[in-house]
Amino acid sequence: MDSAAQLPSLLRLYDDPSPTVRAAVLAELTRWGDGLQAALRALDPAPDEQTLAAVLAAVARQHALVTGTQGEATQGVHAGAQAAEQSARALDQGARTPGQRARPHFALGQLVQHRRYGYRGVVVARDLRCLAPDAWYQANRSQPERAQPWYHVLVHGSASVTYAAQSSLTQDDSDDDVEHPWVEVFFDGRTGRRYLRNKQPWPHTKG
Repeated sequence: MDSAAQLPSLLRLYDDPSPTVRAAVLAELTRWGDGLQAALRALDPAPDEQTLAAVLAAVARQHALVTGTQGEATQGVHAGAQAAEQSARALDQGARTPGQRARPHFALGQLVQHRRYGYRGVVVARDLRCLAPDAWYQANRSQPERAQPWYHVLVHGSASVTYAAQSSLTQDDSDDDVEHPWVEVFFDGRTGRRYLRNKQPWPHTKG
């Protein structure tokens, strides 16, 4: 079996836009068979449930295309993909019952980190559901559920602003400042691990 040390590099290459690179990555991951899910979960840090479900499903499809069959190893990968997808869906639901809207977990000024991509930043605005155009949403690789809070995040160490679903974020427990040119525009200092949001409106925010 391949060394687990290769898995982090393979995961980073999984989103490569080149079909050739992506096919090579899937071919390597397919060699793990039904041991892939356990190996991915054992990584530190482990991939989030959405990434895990997407990778396992892609590997299962790749194996079926190559072999034209669904052997025991592929069945194991399929089962793992289904379980991971169910966990990801539960995470996306924001632990709410049917008919309820997920409540925001993160406050304005709170430090957060993206579960999949690892960047950290500060919440500058939020929407109770995804208000981005459908074309933007369809181009999103992970496509988290729209019917949950989404957050505008000033990304540390850049001039970028991302729009991320609640299920894609986790609390950032570091004490480090967020270095972004708009921090001084939308916040009046910081207390503890929370930036103090001022009254400067964020453009196009609703909800």
